[in-house]
Amino acid sequence: MALGLMSIMIPQCLVFEWLVVVCVFLGLCDGCFLTMMAPIAFELVGPMQASQAIGYLLGLMSLPMTAGPPIAGLLHDYFGNYTVAFSLAGVPPIVGGVVLFFVPLIHRRLQAAASSEETDSAHQHL
Repeated sequence: MALGLMSIMIPQCLVFEWLVVVCVFLGLCDGCFLTMMAPIAFELVGPMQASQAIGYLLGLMSLPMTAGPPIAGLLHDYFGNYTVAFSLAGVPPIVGGVVLFFVPLIHRRLQAAASSEETDSAHQHL
C-alpha cells in the first residue's frame, strides 16, 4: 500500500527535496516488494517449483512494466500532465495491499472450519 501511495504522491511534490524524499521511500518499498517475491513464491509452491513461480511472476510483471510508459504518455497527451498517470499507477499496489490484508483473516477462518470438521468427524467415529 505504501508503494502505491508513494506513486500517487510524486505529482504532488512541488519542491525538489520532497520529490527526493518520496522517491527514496518509493525505492525502499519497491526493493522490499522485489526482495519478498522469492520467499513468498518459495512458501506458496515449495522448493521444487519456486524458480518457475518466480519466472511466471516476473513474466507477468513485464506486461504492465512494458505497457505503462506508453500509456502514461497517452494520458499526458490527453490531460496535459502526468497526475492521472501516476495516480492510476498507484491504484493497483494499494488494491493489492488491501486484498493481502484480508488473507490472514480468511486463512484463519478456513483453518477453523477445517479443524471443526475434523472434530466433527472424530466424534462421529466414536
